[in-house]
Amino acid sequence: MHGTPPPVVLKADTTEYNAGAFKTNKDADAEDLITKMPGITVQNGTVQAQGENVAKILVDGKEFFGSDPNAALKNLPAEIIEKIQVFDQQSDQAQFTGFDDGTSNKTINIITRLRTKN
Repeated sequence: MHGTPPPVVLKADTTEYNAGAFKTNKDADAEDLITKMPGITVQNGTVQAQGENVAKILVDGKEFFGSDPNAALKNLPAEIIEKIQVFDQQSDQAQFTGFDDGTSNKTINIITRLRTKN
């Protein structure tokens, strides 16, 4: 069965949203896009996903905007976003050592559309 991918897919501990399933205005930013996704809210500058405050926003798996989730959401145009992933990321120490210390942060990873090289 081919066609439109589902708007939301659960992959292990990650919720993945297909950005194309959520309509936004032409000049929309990432914040406009994620507020249309179920389970994600932005209120008074605080981003929440699945009822928890989002501590980090990654772009293609990398931290570009430091610890300010709003900077990423306000500066990325919605049209370049392919998917949004929401997951609990282990603490830096746990990632480094491989030992799960039980500390995690709600994280959003913005996956951008692939660009073809000319």
